Amino acid sequence: MEVKKSLDFDYFWRRQEVPEAMVAALKIIVPAVRETILNAPQNHRNISEWCKKDACWTAVSRLQLDVKGLPHGTGHVTAGESGEGEEGISASDATSINALQPVPQTVWFELASWAKQTDNLRPWQRGLAYSLGILASKRKPPSAKQAMQGRRLLMEAVDAGYTHADLSKATTASLRSLGGS
Repeated sequence: MEVKKSLDFDYFWRRQEVPEAMVAALKIIVPAVRETILNAPQNHRNISEWCKKDACWTAVSRLQLDVKGLPHGTGHVTAGESGEGEEGISASDATSINALQPVPQTVWFELASWAKQTDNLRPWQRGLAYSLGILASKRKPPSAKQAMQGRRLLMEAVDAGYTHADLSKATTASLRSLGGS
């Protein structure tokens, strides 16, 4: 088995979940690697020492595993024709994520502050608003779950009277049209 791609761990952190394709691949990979490690040659009965040896890595890297659909872990937010994105993101999730992209960091940071002052949102929602501000400042997309909850909390705040000069009516209307509150 040879995997020449590296994983974008920030992608997994942003999503706060492991894509189903990755879980399926790990269900094949982990038992095979475990079996290879535990079946060390007689002269390597200390498993932790065996794992440090080049021979162990060679044995693991020679495994022939049929792993399909292993995600690349790059974090691109695109949806393919099958309804699943390159990273296992559905078209609906990609739409939600992309809909939040026009919301600037200033809106998220000031929304978190407004919510604390007015006690209009729950503490976890204030924290999420702040986190979305950080992601926006780094020009990184939110996870599908963050996008869904971010849209909900933003609509809840707007309905409670929150306004911001950098939050256009078009963006608000676009987010509201996604529904699913």
